[in-house]
Amino acid sequence: MHYLLALIIISIALIFYSYVVYPLIISLASWFLRRKEGESYSNISEFPTVSILIAAYNEEAVIGRKLDSILSLDYPREKLEVWIGSDASTDRTEEIVQRYAQEYPFIRLVRFEGRTGKAQIINALKKQARGEILVSTDANVIFTPQVISELVAYFSDPAVGMVSANIRRGVGKLQRMQVVEKAYIQRENAIKQKQWLLSGLIMGVEGGCYAIRRSLLVEVPVGFFMDDFFITMAVIVSGYKVAFASRAICFEDIPEKQEEEFERKVRISIGNYQNMLYYRSFLLNPMRKPFFHFFSHKFIRWITPFLLLTSTFASWPLALYEGGIYIYFAAGMTGLMLLPLIRRVAMRVPGFNFITHFVYMNYALLYGFFRYLQRPTSSVWQPVERNVPIEKSVM
Repeated sequence: MHYLLALIIISIALIFYSYVVYPLIISLASWFLRRKEGESYSNISEFPTVSILIAAYNEEAVIGRKLDSILSLDYPREKLEVWIGSDASTDRTEEIVQRYAQEYPFIRLVRFEGRTGKAQIINALKKQARGEILVSTDANVIFTPQVISELVAYFSDPAVGMVSANIRRGVGKLQRMQVVEKAYIQRENAIKQKQWLLSGLIMGVEGGCYAIRRSLLVEVPVGFFMDDFFITMAVIVSGYKVAFASRAICFEDIPEKQEEEFERKVRISIGNYQNMLYYRSFLLNPMRKPFFHFFSHKFIRWITPFLLLTSTFASWPLALYEGGIYIYFAAGMTGLMLLPLIRRVAMRVPGFNFITHFVYMNYALLYGFFRYLQRPTSSVWQPVERNVPIEKSVM
């Protein structure tokens, strides 16, 4: 029975390390070393040409607001161009974009016949874009005026190859699940900032908005779900830094329905395992620079569903044969894993809302793993229901 106890201790210790100890370590290290973002990333002496690339499918609810936020940028407009690839949209997305394009010639629409997928659309738009710096962004990620300037400023360092924006998910009045997801994303952004300050890299940019040197944007293989992580790793493997621009702020909505967030996490999970297999010789090599951050921040979290299940299943033989405290532990772990079954009630209880969402999203990662084993060949996506109304200006 000792080996079962060892399995439980190791599983729980790994989860605790990844979610509590690791963030504490890099926070303390950053504080101890007094690492702060240098002033050299605050101003731009030269404005390179920038191409903003957007893959859109049925985004009529947000595309007008997105383009308005681009028009409000403080970046020189003569240095900007916008390419919007419509992935065979069937709503008013293309009509809305065309109206903007007629008034602002630097906005261009490219229609793709038949569902193509984000990665392949970005691959195609890159060939038409002229910018020295490419900014890939989602239709529902709304810019603040300074976001492009803040992203581009980091490229004054020739060693920087890619820069992630600081995407803040969830604005205004939020539902219970959205509050939990917003808190999680804020914590993730804080971790990425510390990674950048300590190591000159982050383990995966946020796909909703990032900037990259044109020469470093590689083509993502067909069928890959997490194109942002794939491209991030390609930049790191090439020897460049990947920065986190804390002042490059933009906003993204959060799905109101937990089921939609579940499906999003499933897609992320599939992409996680695809990328880990593709870059395994680099990511899993302890002698490589990213290993510490990858193992601590990504790998353990990707296997957390298995660690939770291991702890639960291993606890019951101990409870049956040893009794005592193990009975309470087994019952507690089982109850924890069953919380998603009553999530609509549990999400209303302070404290339990975070625990329930955590377990539910880990089931999404587990389901994504089994989907990955089926070797999916299409990464075509269905956007979640947007939480912002159609802009009056485009009606």
